[in-house]
Amino acid sequence: MVKTTPPSQNIASRFAALITALLLIATAATGQNSIVTTEDSDGYRTLCENNGVPVPPTVLDLTDFRWRLYGDLENPFINTGLDAELWSFDAGADGFCLSLPRKSGSTVEVLGMICMADTGETCFFTNPEGETFSSPPPDPNDQIQIDELIGGFDLVDNPEGVCADCHTGANPFIVHPEDPMFQAAMQEIGSLFPSSWPTPIIPDHSDWPANALPIESLGPTEGPGCDTCHASSGQGGDQVGGRLPLLSTQYPRYCEEVLAASIGEHPADPAPATMPPSYSDADANHDHRDWLLAACQSRPGGGTVVTFDPPPQIAVPPPAIAPPYACTSTVMVTNALLDAELTLEVDGMFVAQEPMREPGGHVFVLPKALEKGQTVAVTQTAFGVTSPPVITWVRSHKEDYPNGLPAPTITPAPIYECASAIAVANVPGATVEVQKTEVDDGTQTVVAKESGYNLTWMRLGKAGTFEVGDSFTATQTICQDTSDRSDKEVATTAPSSLPQVTFEPPLPDQQFLTLENIVQGSHVMLEELAGTVVFERKSLPYRRYRHVDLQASPLGPVDPAHQLVASQKLCRVQSPEPDPPPVRQCSADAMIAEIAKPQHGDDFVIVTKSVPGATIRVFGAGFEELGNGIGSVINLSRDLVGGEIVAVHQSLPPTCEPAVAFTIMVETP
Repeated sequence: MVKTTPPSQNIASRFAALITALLLIATAATGQNSIVTTEDSDGYRTLCENNGVPVPPTVLDLTDFRWRLYGDLENPFINTGLDAELWSFDAGADGFCLSLPRKSGSTVEVLGMICMADTGETCFFTNPEGETFSSPPPDPNDQIQIDELIGGFDLVDNPEGVCADCHTGANPFIVHPEDPMFQAAMQEIGSLFPSSWPTPIIPDHSDWPANALPIESLGPTEGPGCDTCHASSGQGGDQVGGRLPLLSTQYPRYCEEVLAASIGEHPADPAPATMPPSYSDADANHDHRDWLLAACQSRPGGGTVVTFDPPPQIAVPPPAIAPPYACTSTVMVTNALLDAELTLEVDGMFVAQEPMREPGGHVFVLPKALEKGQTVAVTQTAFGVTSPPVITWVRSHKEDYPNGLPAPTITPAPIYECASAIAVANVPGATVEVQKTEVDDGTQTVVAKESGYNLTWMRLGKAGTFEVGDSFTATQTICQDTSDRSDKEVATTAPSSLPQVTFEPPLPDQQFLTLENIVQGSHVMLEELAGTVVFERKSLPYRRYRHVDLQASPLGPVDPAHQLVASQKLCRVQSPEPDPPPVRQCSADAMIAEIAKPQHGDDFVIVTKSVPGATIRVFGAGFEELGNGIGSVINLSRDLVGGEIVAVHQSLPPTCEPAVAFTIMVETP
């Protein structure tokens, strides 16, 4: 067990120092900006084109008038020990590409290319590992074809690293305004900044950060500061240097390479600072440089980690339930503690008692449908303490849908051949019916009819495995009210390759794992190398049933000796199996949970990073416990007030309870 130390000072004085630090960090809009995909290189090029990004048919092609070679860059930002050239591809009003091939002699060892639409959508391409090219090519007619480069999810395993880590902000090309090569490019192409904040199209992978939203102000400083050029309200705003991204620990290479090299603090490169520009007063920018470096150490969204030893948990708050509809027979319970006993009553009569074992929420299935006007009450019991009940009334769905139920949505799409299950987003508690139309003869068959809560997972046993061209529609019903049919989804060809299924390295005694990178409909398996099958689903809808309950498996909770690997298969295509990640030791860093920046008046927080199944506790000043539970949303006992600091503590009781917390300021109205 990780030992905790008693607090050496009261929470108010701790938070006073924290508030000072937070106020020095730049204010910015919350959120991030990206389009994520699991497409391979071929599908990625199509996705980029569909989003308006110009994708050249050939690369570094001097026979195409749209390509231009400007020459060698004397001081490329990222020093690989190779020479770097600057090329551009000008697609006119549609946008442009810049490429910085890095070469030894005439051999191009790293061929990176970024293409951007005028509206900001941005795509990344590079050469496959071990593949080299010549610049210029020996034969002018022997050009590099675009399909010789990789993009999309194929970038995840490429050794060149995470493109979106460095290439972020309003300046994804890392354009230096004083470099003559970039100045020449700007004279031909015009501005190298898009008309709006860039939207990178990136792999749907946890290592690839989205483009953080811009810093709007770096705060006061004596004389002209960094935001003279790097702010929308500065001299020229985005057209000069581009607004800087709200930096955090999500962008380590931007901080360690781009920012550090710009201000002359790169540990491996003694070159003088390139920022501020030669015409600015360097001394006047010290505050801004310090604030940017401090932001690099902050958590995404501006939060900070502090020493924090919470009091023992004594009170058990009531769980949360969504008001159920008449004629439905399910009740969803959230905001409960792991393994708490949930007790459900209808009209004061006991109905069921079941344990909380699903981070996404526990669903009670009732023996009969509910009626309008009935009361539904739920309590949770943990540590021998029973919470006050949460009580709600059964309503008619007509109160929320006076014009009738909307059509459900088959999601996610696309549906692939060889799968046998789909998921349907529906009104809570509605009965979903799925109809299949055979591709061969047009025969229509009802292949599934089930009730679910918000997202109904349906194994279409009567349909067999899907064939290319099979189509599916769905309806939903509450009482006698049946919706229109959903949009049709057609089964398509399965991908030619599958990404590796991943999960965060687990901690000892962790009871859940969350699987990532699941392709819709694939056969997913989690195994222990000793031979124990921990989890298996023959057709798993993406982002559904990804929380594997290890406690309920033959393996049990994580042990330091466990070696877990996950895989997926669709048709005859098998994903690569990685080496099993080592079981992590319980530590302060491993147990830092994070939340989205809360707003004034919120009575909940949204958890953006946590250990699956861990207990999340939320505190205000004076160790006021505002809420606790598991899952992605924690309800609070009161509304938050703009400007106050909340602390979020995460633990895996009783063996891993480090004395740290993630703290963040509530956004003011």
